[in-house]
Amino acid sequence: MEPNNIQAYQCNTCKQLFLPPKTICSACRNTETTKVTLSGHGKIMTSTVVHIPPNYSKKAPPYTVILVKLDEGIPVMGQLNDSSAQALIGTAVSLKEINEDGIYLFDVD
Repeated sequence: MEPNNIQAYQCNTCKQLFLPPKTICSACRNTETTKVTLSGHGKIMTSTVVHIPPNYSKKAPPYTVILVKLDEGIPVMGQLNDSSAQALIGTAVSLKEINEDGIYLFDVD
């Protein structure tokens, strides 16, 4: 994984993007794909504030979990880097980093 880039896969035939990787394109059934780097820019589709985290969570609550529809059309789950920022639906965000646990951390634009 590149440190601050979201990596997805693109079908070589129909150009469908998908994440996580698949062995067969669900759109055209092709088996050949290419790894591509996504922009990391998108808009919040939904969010929730976590006040009681799961036992395995390393982040102190509260923190905001967001579902982002990237500009390329792929939805990804992540967290807001700044928990005090408002996570309104439709708010533009950009990937700041991918932490050591592989969680996408976004900043509000």
